[in-house]
Amino acid sequence: MNRSILRLLGTIPALLLVLGAAACGGASNNDSGGTAAVVTPFPAAAGTPGAAPAIIEVATDNKFSVTKMAAPAGRPLTVAVQNKGAIHNWHLQGVTDGSGRSISTPLQQGPNSSSVTFSVSKPGTYKFICDAHPSDMKGTLVIQ
Repeated sequence: MNRSILRLLGTIPALLLVLGAAACGGASNNDSGGTAAVVTPFPAAAGTPGAAPAIIEVATDNKFSVTKMAAPAGRPLTVAVQNKGAIHNWHLQGVTDGSGRSISTPLQQGPNSSSVTFSVSKPGTYKFICDAHPSDMKGTLVIQ
């Protein structure tokens, strides 16, 4: 076997170890204790033309599971909220949809699920909250 191929094969276990450690890490420094999610542009899955990428947000015990999100500007994004606790919702602050309406899911008692699909054309950092628990349940969405 070619020496360069053998060298390349030798680096794969180390690379997998680094990637695995990065994936298992990710503790957040905010009060909600959630993790980060990055949405990158990708084609819609087969059989779902025009489907938007989605972030699953679990709301429970006054915490969001995902507190840092990033997505590309001008591309549709779906935030699907799985409420496993008290009354919760997901509400993007400081921006509205094309009709001037708030970008949010309805306040609902758990267990329940709801989602909102939207796009933000202006790059920047936007805050999101749960309207029922705004000081405990909060995070940021970075539009790039």
